[in-house]
Amino acid sequence: MITTQPLSRHRAFTLVEILIVVVILGILASIVIPQFSNATSQSKASATASVVRTVQAKIFESFATTGAYPETIDNDWFVEGSVPINPLAATQRSPVMLYDTAATAEVTHPATKTVAATGAFWYNPTNGTIRALVPDTGTDAEKLELYNTANATSVASLTATTD
Repeated sequence: MITTQPLSRHRAFTLVEILIVVVILGILASIVIPQFSNATSQSKASATASVVRTVQAKIFESFATTGAYPETIDNDWFVEGSVPINPLAATQRSPVMLYDTAATAEVTHPATKTVAATGAFWYNPTNGTIRALVPDTGTDAEKLELYNTANATSVASLTATTD
């Protein structure tokens, strides 16, 4: 006599279970993705701060040898023959400098702190101050925080021109 055993049923995922997993993954992605975006912005601000320190050091070296701040930033001061690029100025493919020849020695920050068509950096030749400009995106508080991080400053507003 032959006995037959019942066939075991293979259990598969139902459509509802799959949809629940997709929804959970979507929620997790919506939490994690902004964190990566913020980290990218912070890393660009840190890289920009490094560029500002490098250019500022070259300005001070020039001041030490000549006794005066240079009227312009000399590309020959840098290894690659040009001022390093501002990582926050994504639209600027070259290190465009905005020279503020109307500024006085008391002015240590540009009146406009966002990247303009005319420049990705701001330089005051009367006091040797260099500042990186930031993208014109986000709220004013976000722009101000990014500006202060990129320039290692603590300016109180986007329109302030002194500390």
